[in-house]
Amino acid sequence: MNISAGLLKGMPIASIQGNTVRPTKSSVREALFNILGQDLHGLSFLDLCAGTGVMGIEALSRGASVAGFVEADRRVYKTLSQNVDNAVSRLGNVLSGQSELPKVHVKLENYQAFLKRGYTFDILFFDPPHADYEEKSWLQAGFFACLKEEGTLVLEHARYYPRDLPENLEGLKLIKTRKYGQSLLSFYQHG
Repeated sequence: MNISAGLLKGMPIASIQGNTVRPTKSSVREALFNILGQDLHGLSFLDLCAGTGVMGIEALSRGASVAGFVEADRRVYKTLSQNVDNAVSRLGNVLSGQSELPKVHVKLENYQAFLKRGYTFDILFFDPPHADYEEKSWLQAGFFACLKEEGTLVLEHARYYPRDLPENLEGLKLIKTRKYGQSLLSFYQHG
C-alpha cells in the first residue's frame, strides 16, 4: 500500500498482519480526494479509527495543515505511529524550510472519548469496525461538536453497514452517498 498523490506520492504504508484493520482501497481514497479536493492547504483532517493512518497521511500529502489520528487498538497504534512519523520525516525533507510543517496529533484512544475533548476539524473521516455500525454506538458519538461550521463528515462503510443510514445525524445532514465497489462514502454537513 502506497500514498497515491501529493507530496508523499509513492510513500509505502506499513500494514498489520491479519484482519485487525481494513485499509481503504486506493481507488476509494482517490475518489474521496477528488470529491474533497486535491489541495487541502489550510484545512484540518481527523482520521478516526485510523488503523494504518493512510487516510490522514493522504490528507497530509495533499497539504492539510493539521492532521489528527485516533486509534484504540494498542498493537495497531504502534504501526500507526511509525507510519505517521515516517510521513512527517518525509514531509520535512520535501519541504525543507519552504513552509511550516503541519501539526500532527496521534492518540491512543477510543473515538467516542476523543470526540468529547472539544477539538474541531474541517474534515472528519470515520471508518469504524463493522461491529460499531451494528451496535449503532456511533449514532451518538459527538461528530456535530467536532466539525467546523463548513466542515464535512465522511463515513466509509460497506454497502450493507449500516442498513439504515440516517438522513440527520446529530444535526448533520446527509448530502450525498457514493458507491465504489463494495464500499460507500457518505458525506454529512451542518444542516
